Amino acid sequence: MRFFVALCIAFIAAFGPVIAQEYIESNGRLADEDFYRMVACAAPLGGACQKPFVRWSDRKAQDLTVSLYRNDPAFPAELRASIEDGLNSALLELNKVPNGPRFRRVANGSRADIRVLLMDIAANSRLKGTQINGLDGVQIQHAWVQIWWNKNRNITRSAIVFSRDVTLAGAGSIMLEELTQSLGFITDLRNTYYDKTSIFSEDSNALNTLGTQDLMAIQRHYGRK
Repeated sequence: MRFFVALCIAFIAAFGPVIAQEYIESNGRLADEDFYRMVACAAPLGGACQKPFVRWSDRKAQDLTVSLYRNDPAFPAELRASIEDGLNSALLELNKVPNGPRFRRVANGSRADIRVLLMDIAANSRLKGTQINGLDGVQIQHAWVQIWWNKNRNITRSAIVFSRDVTLAGAGSIMLEELTQSLGFITDLRNTYYDKTSIFSEDSNALNTLGTQDLMAIQRHYGRK
């Protein structure tokens, strides 16, 4: 189980929320096709997708709004500053992806596509009082990303939650990963090769920039290779 981050994906449809496996195990550098299918639809090597492909619509992907929706007064001040810096850096990094989605930070958190919550709760707590429909009741470890999509498999909204127990050293990397996963990359990789080469590593928060195959996956997911 990854020390810093747990990933929850909820599918809001006629059958209600679905919680799926968080990572796929592999060894060594993967071919681009295998890497993409693992992070985008949880397909093991040579296997079928275990999750649906989901993405923001073409139109929405060109203007994804992000906001600090909740900022608990008792949340550690130093950690809050580190997460704020990480958010700004992550937006710059993602907005550099050639022909990729575009992010924009806004002040009105209640209307943002992606809402970030800094909650004064310990790791391994169950969320309550978030004021976000479908988020209360989820148990998080240190940080959490949850996305919702419609019957067309277009993402409609996303929420990212940080507990007070996220480490200062890992905050920036976690923010970049959660924002990247909010694009529809709903599975991590457990593979030591990717501990220092991909933001999707299950067991590491070593990167503050996107890896080569991370860039490839984003461009492929949004229709450009």
